[in-house]
Amino acid sequence: MKNQPTDLRQRALQRINFPQQKVGEMTPQEVERLVHEMEVYQEELEIQNEELRRFQSELKDLYGRYVDLYDFAPAGYLTLDALGDVKEANLTAATLLGRDRASIVGHRLAMFFIRESRITLQQHLKQVLSAPTSQNCELIFNKPDGSQCEVRIDSNQISTEENGDNGDNGELKCRIVMTDITLRKQVERESIAQERFLKSVTNALPVLIAHVDRELRLQFTNAAYQDWFGPHDFHGQHLGVVLGEVLAAEIEDYAPDVLSGRRVDFETTLQHRTKGLRHVQSMLVPDFSLSETATGIHALCIDITERKIVEEQNSRRRKFSERLERLLPNEKEVYELLVRGKANKVIALDLDIGLRTVERRRQTVLEKLGVETVTDLLHQLAYMTGTVPHQ
Repeated sequence: MKNQPTDLRQRALQRINFPQQKVGEMTPQEVERLVHEMEVYQEELEIQNEELRRFQSELKDLYGRYVDLYDFAPAGYLTLDALGDVKEANLTAATLLGRDRASIVGHRLAMFFIRESRITLQQHLKQVLSAPTSQNCELIFNKPDGSQCEVRIDSNQISTEENGDNGDNGELKCRIVMTDITLRKQVERESIAQERFLKSVTNALPVLIAHVDRELRLQFTNAAYQDWFGPHDFHGQHLGVVLGEVLAAEIEDYAPDVLSGRRVDFETTLQHRTKGLRHVQSMLVPDFSLSETATGIHALCIDITERKIVEEQNSRRRKFSERLERLLPNEKEVYELLVRGKANKVIALDLDIGLRTVERRRQTVLEKLGVETVTDLLHQLAYMTGTVPHQ
């Protein structure tokens, strides 16, 4: 270090490379010109020094900004050698790993991850170092406090020769950007679990549940659809193909109101693959997106055939009771014997009246009860009591 100024002077003299001339041999004009040139040269050096000091100050500011950006970036930055040892790490990476930077740099990165992730990381680094394309993978490591953290790493191959590093002989390295995805993965798992739960609930319900887009094409159907229409892949099919053109046309009429935000309820009939024509109660509910625009329709159909049968039976009972109340006492006597299966002659003997009187009262009873024959009367009574289905 002591000989450095002398060495610099010798190198400078070699660069000048022109014969020295004694000052005593110079004319006054030459000396004056030489002094002027030296003064100019000295000013140039002063200007250059000022520029260098300014550049040095700017470089110092830029370096400080780079350090701030590097250390306090929202993602972890690491540089690994070909063996997977950490050469550089920013503060975010150290914080993410739950350790100080000194305990990371110089150590194998894989040691911080769980066993399965170590294997994944080794394969990942092998791919990165064998090809210049960007690679990514997801890893899990245990923090010192025992909690697990999931990260995504995006890696690129770099060459120390390309980056101007000295002493590494062009060794390939790997630059890694590490992002904490713990919360995102947790949300994804919760979303999947919730989706499975909702799917299991909808499949367990004895209700036809479907979701259609604005063009009335099925995007989701529950298990009840398979039971009702048979095993098919309904996704993407138009409602008209599945429900029939008549019901689809009815839903198309309601669609504008539903997509504008109004729920629509209506009753209709729907053909079951084994049970025949069934009564269903349908509900059309708008499906709103985050922008509060209806992106589709939730369609629910409940089989109400048994309820309709009971309602019809109750209605028939009420009407029959009202008609029965209009029968005169002697007509009721004939009615009671008719429903017990008695013939006209037996009724005449039991009531001690003439056969013609029985026939006349019998006809009056049938007319007042709204049936044509005793068979019709018996069948109606059986239907109202649920003994036989209605024909």
